Amino acid sequence: FGRYSYAPSSTFARNPTNVANSTANDDRTGTQTATAGLTWIATPRIVNDLRMNYSRASAVGQSIVDDFGGAAPIPLSSLLPAGYNYNNAFFTMTISNTLGYRTRFDVGTNVANLQQQYNVIDSVSIAMGTHQIKAGMDFRRLTPSFEPRSLFQSYVVNSLQTFLKGFITTATISTGQPANPTYNNIGAYIQDTWKVTPRVTLTYGLRWDCEPAVTLPKAVAVDQITDIPTMSFRPSSVTLYGTNYLVFALRIGIAYQLIPSERWGTVVRSAWGPYYDLMNSE
Repeated sequence: FGRYSYAPSSTFARNPTNVANSTANDDRTGTQTATAGLTWIATPRIVNDLRMNYSRASAVGQSIVDDFGGAAPIPLSSLLPAGYNYNNAFFTMTISNTLGYRTRFDVGTNVANLQQQYNVIDSVSIAMGTHQIKAGMDFRRLTPSFEPRSLFQSYVVNSLQTFLKGFITTATISTGQPANPTYNNIGAYIQDTWKVTPRVTLTYGLRWDCEPAVTLPKAVAVDQITDIPTMSFRPSSVTLYGTNYLVFALRIGIAYQLIPSERWGTVVRSAWGPYYDLMNSE
């Protein structure tokens, strides 16, 4: 079987609280998923199930300035240094005076993020008398892309006239660093469902999980977080933690048919086993 889904969404909102009418927020998101599956009956006792999935979710948040209500838009190029434009910078100016008047002017791209997931799951079931043996593996990869504004400029002024004359109450200028980490998770398991008696079923198995240390190109990381005053940055090629290859989980469960009735059948179940959470999930 196969299935594809595409769900775009957009929001265009004008005049949020304390923001000029000529400023509008243009937010766009999109989700795409593609799933395929194959069930192969190799023999009457052996069945293989294969599932594959690709998911993609994107989000872009921008603010525009137009001539709504007779406004005269200020060219963004006159507010930003060379090399920055509407797609990689965000400019905001707040006019706030002693009389309590306050309004804000925003323009530019605030954020543009992307999340992608690749997932493959495969399992084999084998029927052997009173035993139902199942073994399988699953692989998942997440490749998010965080693209913050390359330049953020924020000014607080008493009036537009004082701003044009170079008088500023507060100024904040910062830059954003894109990050493209890769998260991998690999798991494998084997289990047996044993029909001990017509009323007792025993299930037991072993699972192994491995989540390699994250790779983070185009970024830096801190060397430790236990002593903040001495904390320093280092290249991202040096990982903050090691990979544990010995994450095994033994699990066991039992089911007992207490009342074998077609109308009032009752089954009592009990199970035990450790579960390890993923460090990262979509």
